[in-house]
Formats: sequence, C-alpha cells, structure tokens
Amino acid sequence: MDVILAWVYRKSVPYSFLWPMAAVGIFGVFVAALVFRYVDTTYLAIFLGAMSFIIGVKFFVERAGQNTKNNAPIKPSDRNWMRIIGLNSATGFTSFFLMGEGPIQMFLLPFRLAPQVYVALLIWFFFLVNIVKVPIALGMGIVTVDSLWVSAILLPIMPVGMLLGKHINQRIPKEPFYVIIHILLIFLGIYLIASTLGKM
Repeated sequence: MDVILAWVYRKSVPYSFLWPMAAVGIFGVFVAALVFRYVDTTYLAIFLGAMSFIIGVKFFVERAGQNTKNNAPIKPSDRNWMRIIGLNSATGFTSFFLMGEGPIQMFLLPFRLAPQVYVALLIWFFFLVNIVKVPIALGMGIVTVDSLWVSAILLPIMPVGMLLGKHINQRIPKEPFYVIIHILLIFLGIYLIASTLGKM
C-alpha cells in the first residue's frame, strides 16, 4: 500500500523538504530497534495520546482567541534543525512501537502547507521509514508473515480508497482541511489514552 500511495503522490512532494525529515526519521527507527526490549509502550502510548490531544485543543483555543501571532505559519524555507531532528527522529522512533503521529504533526502543522503537499509529505515520510523499519521488524519477529497476508488480502480494495482520498484532498480548501486534521488529532489522543488505560 505504501508503494502505491507514494506513486500516487510522487508529484506533490517537495523533496528538498522531505529528505532531512526522512533521514532523521530513519535514524529514529535504528535507535528504537536497539532499545526495543527496554521501552514500555504503555507510557509511550499515553504520552503520544496526550501530545495529539494537546496539539488539537491548542489549535482551537488559539483559533477562538484569534491568536494571530501563534497561528502565523512557518515558512518552509525557515529550517529549524532542532525541530527537524527532534520531532522527526521521535516520529521514526515511536512508529516502531505504535501508530501515534504526534511528533510529525507537531513538526508539519505549523507550516500550514497546501493539503496535497501536507498529505504527500506524510505518505513519503512513512514510506521511506517503513522501507527500513519493516525488514528490521520482520527480523525481530515483531511483524509476522500472517499480518502481511492480511495486508495482501486487503490490497485489492485499497486503490478505491486511495483514489477517493486523493480526489477529496485535491478539492478541500486549506482552512477546513486543517480544522479536520486537528479534530482527528483530538480523537486520536483520546483513543490512545483511553485504550491504553483500559488495558492497565
């Protein structure tokens, strides 16, 4: 699926913006593989859930207060290497354990990129990270052949969803797009925290 999505969005990716993100994300994967047995995913899930929830709520609080200073977008040309290295390596690291996308969302959202560029960067970031992560996870027994068969079974219906998603992504205005993203982050945060606490 990652390969198909990457192909569909290949023309929308600003590659000069992507490469530093992906490089440190892959570094985060290697670090995660080294410390895998020592990480407690319970606390990691709660942390990522709280991060997603706070990012989403902060957006709406600032929006309600019309805080234009904090809402002003960062220019893509303004490269803060601490943010690039810290947040994208954290994304590569956490993606080795679970689905929380809080760090990369914290990195990308302030740029207020065009919806198609934003989605393309997410797809290509995880595509490149997964090229490294999946073989490592297979070797460690984290990803099983059975789970890959499930993905293979679902493969025939995936193109329909991807084409529909691209169609919507090309037409949705930037403002409602970011409102939806932040609403989803709030729900993701609640889900991660609630599902993790429910297992404790």
